[in-house]
This record gives sequence, structure tokens and C-alpha cells, in this order.
Amino acid sequence: MINGEAFGHPGLAPNWASSAKQGIGTSLSAASPVWFTLGHGILNEIYFPSVDTANTRDAQYLVADETSFMHEEKRHMKHSVEYSDPRSLAFRQTNTDHQGRYRIVKETISDANAPVVLVHTRFEPLRPEANNYRIYTLVAPHIGNQGMGNSARSITVDGRDCLVAERAGRALAVIASIPFLKRSCGFVGASDGWTDLNDNFRMDWEFASASGGNVALIGELDTRHEREWVLAIGFGASGEEAAHAAIKSLTRGWEHARQRYLRD
Repeated sequence: MINGEAFGHPGLAPNWASSAKQGIGTSLSAASPVWFTLGHGILNEIYFPSVDTANTRDAQYLVADETSFMHEEKRHMKHSVEYSDPRSLAFRQTNTDHQGRYRIVKETISDANAPVVLVHTRFEPLRPEANNYRIYTLVAPHIGNQGMGNSARSITVDGRDCLVAERAGRALAVIASIPFLKRSCGFVGASDGWTDLNDNFRMDWEFASASGGNVALIGELDTRHEREWVLAIGFGASGEEAAHAAIKSLTRGWEHARQRYLRD
């Protein structure tokens, strides 16, 4: 059940991702004014509508067994990165559990037809127990180069559950090709998803909004039947507009976007 406003306003003082990058990518299309950076096994800043305006600190997956651990990609896994196609700025990141129980394989591109970054993801259980692990997507909005003053909401657009963040007439939306089982917005260091999972390795909180602070978005992905999905982060003037862009990109499909990205 999704509750009201998150507690802990305005959250901890914001910071930025490391400047040590593994990759950078963009489409040549004017319809897609987004640029992304990669570092420490995850997606870092996404720039929109110009290359000097960051709107995220980072976006990554969390893995938990609900009883004994919570892992985040950038801190708890072994990282490798390679070009997924040597002719373009398309990258494959592989993050592997140090104990060899699972790995996450991701390919990141931007959609040439829209201001959307797409992350094709595959979760690979390497031991039987990993089949029961829970997978979460965690996104830290820093809209308009600002870590403070962001507002987050959990909304439904065209029948699809989304997480959105907004600030001063600019917004991002997070949606996946598979459903969310749970969603929440929170203030970093108090009511955010990382803090929630770090406490007891379970997602206990589902807040509908977190307004005017250093916010984070989290969604538990329904990986009970699907081990492969596409995460879409779209941009626009409002949360709804950004969500429409992301949904349309997912509807066109990963292969359509990937072939256009590689061709351009």
C-alpha cells in the first residue's frame, strides 16, 4: 500500500558521483537531447536538454535476499565494461557478486527518437539461492544540476506504474518493461529506499511523494518470471510528459532503439 509524504525532509546534503568514468554516450539525433555517463559499474549523470545540465547523480540496481544482505552495484560487486558494438558509444557493463552467486549484465544506449536513456538488463542467477533474490532500481535525481529542491512522486500514466522527479519545469520518469511490485519516494538518509533496505534487507516503506529536498526513487522489479528487462529513464517538462516519452520508447522496443543507435 502506497502511503503519503515521506518523512525526513529535506534529506542529507547532496553529492555527485565520482569523476572516474568508464564511458559516455549519446545519439546524433536532434530528437534525443540526452547524454549519459557510466562509472563504477552503473549509470551516472544523465544530461538533458543540454550537455552541461545534469539531472541524475546515478542510477543502479540493488539486490537483497530479505534476510541477510543488501548489495548495491557500485559498492558490492566486481565490475567489467566493454563496447557492446565497436562502432558506437554503446557499452556492456557486467557486475558480479563477489561470492559468485549472481551477475547483472547491462547494455546502455539512448533512444534516437526521444529524450530517453535505455538500459537493457539481464539478471543471471549463478547459484540456486539467487533465484529468490529481490531486485530494485534506485535513482538519485539531481535535476538542473541541483541535488536539493527536487520533488518526487509515484504515479500511474497510461496504466503503467512510474516514478517521477521534478524541479523548476524539468522532470524525469523511471519505468521498466516489467512491472514494479513496490514503489517509493524518499529523502536521502532518512526515508529513501537505500536506507530502508539497509536496515533489514526488505522494502518496508512505500511513500507516494517526497517534496522539495534531496530525494531518491526506488522500485522493486517483478523478476519472479522475467530475468531480462529494459529500464527507461525519460525526460520532459513534467513528470507525465517524461513518463509518456519513456513508455513510447518501451513500446517501440529495445531492438528498434538499439539498431537505430548503432546505425547513427
